[in-house]
Amino acid sequence: KIAHALRPDLTLVSCRNIQVLSGIRLKNFDASGDTLTLRARLVDATEIEFEILSATSTRHYSAKGTLASVLPKQHEAPPTPLDLAPWAKDIYDGQVLFHGADFQVIHEIAGISDAGLVAEVGGLQSRAWQGSWRVDPALLDGGLQLALLWTLPQLGGPGLPTSIEKVEFMAAGPIAKSVRCILQGRTTSKDRSLSDVTCIAPDGAVIAHMRGIEVHLLPEHSRHLA
Repeated sequence: KIAHALRPDLTLVSCRNIQVLSGIRLKNFDASGDTLTLRARLVDATEIEFEILSATSTRHYSAKGTLASVLPKQHEAPPTPLDLAPWAKDIYDGQVLFHGADFQVIHEIAGISDAGLVAEVGGLQSRAWQGSWRVDPALLDGGLQLALLWTLPQLGGPGLPTSIEKVEFMAAGPIAKSVRCILQGRTTSKDRSLSDVTCIAPDGAVIAHMRGIEVHLLPEHSRHLA
């Protein structure tokens, strides 16, 4: 919405260099809420810089956005990862995925392997989020959740997302039905994973692509495995 307020004649088609600068611990999420400031400025006619600040003006997140008059050309859907095995655990176990009911958008995991993961994921309408939206943040959060699940067997412990290279939007607004998400693993190291997630509508159209999702092993688990 803030991008639309700056340039109502254009559409936000991508965000890149999404960085967690300093994590936020929400103290009043279930009560009166926490106050955060989303600040944006136009760098030029089609480029925006975003940042999220706390009440103490600490910069917690930053990103850059690109605006255009039309949505980008759709990607081809990636191939299904090889050698998928069934997912035999609870999806929302309270540890790897600690999300409350409003963010539990992963409906089913079709399979997982070292190469990737395939799942059915819903959007904000599946959780009855209120308000008007130009993208579907619940779906995108679902993509991050898939990266956390894939990272678990790769690194041997739970992690948190720390950055995303780029998110591209090929469709506007919330999704009406659950979509197929394909995660492709790129690299893993001792305490870090990198993966891509593509969201595919029931008609086969790619509606969003998240490239370079970086997940770091939580520090306490990194020390334990050292």
